[in-house]
Amino acid sequence: MKMTNLTVASCLAAGALLSPSVSAQDADDDFWSKLKPYVDARLRNETVDQDSRPLDANSWTLRIRAGLELKLSDTTTIAGDLDWVEVLNNDFNSTINGRTQFPVVGDPQATELNRLYLTNTSIEDTKITIGRQRIIFDDARFVGNVGWRQNEQTYDAVRIENSSWGDVKIDTAYLRRVNRIFGPDSPAGRFRGDTFLLNVSKPTPIGKLTGFAYLVELEEALANSVQTYGGRLTGKTNVADDVSFAYAASFATQSEYQNNPIDFSTDYYFAEGVFGSNGFTGGAGYEVLTGNGTKGFATPLATLHKFQGFADLFLATPADGIEDLYFKAGWAGKNVGPFSSVRFVAAYHDFRAENVSLKYGTETNLLAVANWKNMTFLVKYADYNADGFGTDTTRLTIDFGIKF
Repeated sequence: MKMTNLTVASCLAAGALLSPSVSAQDADDDFWSKLKPYVDARLRNETVDQDSRPLDANSWTLRIRAGLELKLSDTTTIAGDLDWVEVLNNDFNSTINGRTQFPVVGDPQATELNRLYLTNTSIEDTKITIGRQRIIFDDARFVGNVGWRQNEQTYDAVRIENSSWGDVKIDTAYLRRVNRIFGPDSPAGRFRGDTFLLNVSKPTPIGKLTGFAYLVELEEALANSVQTYGGRLTGKTNVADDVSFAYAASFATQSEYQNNPIDFSTDYYFAEGVFGSNGFTGGAGYEVLTGNGTKGFATPLATLHKFQGFADLFLATPADGIEDLYFKAGWAGKNVGPFSSVRFVAAYHDFRAENVSLKYGTETNLLAVANWKNMTFLVKYADYNADGFGTDTTRLTIDFGIKF
């Protein structure tokens, strides 16, 4: 029986079983104090100039996410929210509107149940989450929620988090359906399959060590049904007075899984080091997704926009893989003028093929974020200069967000 058909029923049934009985009067007295409503709204303007398209994209979209969280007992909570994405104009390719003369801005019109889940912590050192939920592992390179786009990626899943072995954390999940950013009206909006995720982490003297196994089955995208095994190390140390050094390294290997028709084996490498002092940061990184000329290393559940440049040229790994050498610098501060916090980031990427000698292109990224009370202001810019892959692309995004 598919998880998709059980999301609502399983949450309600589990809530009834796990919550203690109370009198009608007590329930009436406590209900409003235990009910937490929330609203998250975001207005976005995104423009794209891409040489491969005759017209420039200029999208205006509004996302409103409204939800409720109800604490049923000390150990059980049920929560859910709806996403409404309203397209305010039609001067872009939303992936479902047929406007292919424009570049893609992946924020189509959509109204759907974003999340509906129940959490229970009655088992010692264990948290169980059942239903449609947000799942992010580590830095979202392999499993994420694609929170950058207006319509979030969520999962119809059962997740168990356990920390009963001291400082070892075991995080495992079974996914039946991936609810993707393209929405219910898109043929690419839902991926079904039996996916199993395992993430085990432990702090060590040299940093947090994580091992993972992700067995991803996607019935609607068989070429991206993959099994990935790997490890990750992250840490931070002080190298001088007021100077820190944060580091991360990861390796993974991948091959076909279940009914994937492509027989392949690819690898993933990543290393990054960033110095920080008095709000300033600066560093470099090197990320490699290998390819064999037919198939590149795939991360179908990742928050892809976060990696390999804001212009979104490499959401799918090229068949010859990709090497991304990047440099970045930034500054972040609190209580700056009227703002509670501000952040600035600049980055430069050099992209090359991994399997052959080919330069893909370079990209410059700029980001500015400011927070004032419950509001967020964001400006993000990307300028990709093509050499051997894609075409010249500039992308500018301006956001205004507010939460209640």
